[in-house]
Amino acid sequence: MADKNLKIFNSRGEYKMSEDDTFKFAKSVALESAEKILDADVKNFLLDKFKNLDDDDIDKISEKFLTKNEPHFIRENLSNGDMICYAKIQAEISLTDLDNFMKNFDVFKLEKKVDEQKKIIDEQKKIIDELQNKLELFQKFFPDLIKAEIDVKNNPNDVWEYYSRGNTYLHLKNYSQAIEDYTKIIKLNPNYVWAYNNRGDTYYNLKNYSQAIEDDTQVIKLDPNFAGAYYNRGVAYYNLKNYSQAIEDYTQSIKLNPKDAAAYYNRGIAYKEIGENEKAEKDFAKACELYQKKILQKLVKFMEDKNKKN
Repeated sequence: MADKNLKIFNSRGEYKMSEDDTFKFAKSVALESAEKILDADVKNFLLDKFKNLDDDDIDKISEKFLTKNEPHFIRENLSNGDMICYAKIQAEISLTDLDNFMKNFDVFKLEKKVDEQKKIIDEQKKIIDELQNKLELFQKFFPDLIKAEIDVKNNPNDVWEYYSRGNTYLHLKNYSQAIEDYTKIIKLNPNYVWAYNNRGDTYYNLKNYSQAIEDDTQVIKLDPNFAGAYYNRGVAYYNLKNYSQAIEDYTQSIKLNPKDAAAYYNRGIAYKEIGENEKAEKDFAKACELYQKKILQKLVKFMEDKNKKN
């Protein structure tokens, strides 16, 4: 006798097997068909109970109350020689639990409305924060930009003026204009290391890692002892999932600047990506040691400055 407090669902999917099909494959296809039928039956049942709900809400309610039994599979040989795989699923919903939920359905709808409003507020806050940040940057660097514009106009072949303006554009996150100025510098002076370096940083901000690598490589050609260029190129290689090359660049950066905690930390992450966990742990330990020293140095300096004031 059926339990009146349960809504029972029975669904069946089938798959006509070919000679090349395994039973395992046939079961997966038949089960997928049965799942689709079950989902449709449950959705129709719940839509009849809860009016004006979208699919996401119906899915959440289904997930909350639907209990599925283990699927049952049958393979049947037909008289014409065909072979059919059947997948049967039985599932149930407790009507008592569902009725209790329906009594508090207004609370559910209110919670949903609050979540929707919160999402809108969060999105608006994000936009406002971005605009505020842009405004603060503009207010901070606007005088520098005006001066740089005048200087470039008065000295159109002066590398330093373009460099100054490019840096200002970079601070303002006007990346396309910054790239223009750094490129102009390189045309005027192909050996200007910092133009390549800063243009590489700009490309990195645009997530154009291939171009960033090209510029960092040029920096290294011009100045093989530029530790920051190896570090930056390592970061770009890492983002392109070229972990072995990233490790090589971080290693060179560490040789040139052995106190750079970030280089050890990033190399540790790259080692972890390729399964070199022991090497990763050593790098993380070294990074932690260097970070602690840096914090201690800042604390000592803070206390010394405080004592001088007193």
